[in-house]
Amino acid sequence: MTETLPVGVLFVNEDKPTFEEFLPVYDSSDEPLYNRGMNRMELQKVIDSLR
Repeated sequence: MTETLPVGVLFVNEDKPTFEEFLPVYDSSDEPLYNRGMNRMELQKVIDSLR
């Protein structure tokens, strides 16, 4: 017989915002990032600026 053991402690801190609330990208839309369209020209500008 195997015994189930807890692997962590889960709790809710009502005083602290969620992870998503810290990210400004979710201010404009609640849609997940992988579902959003991508502007390839803007992406290329960012890549070029980092070179």
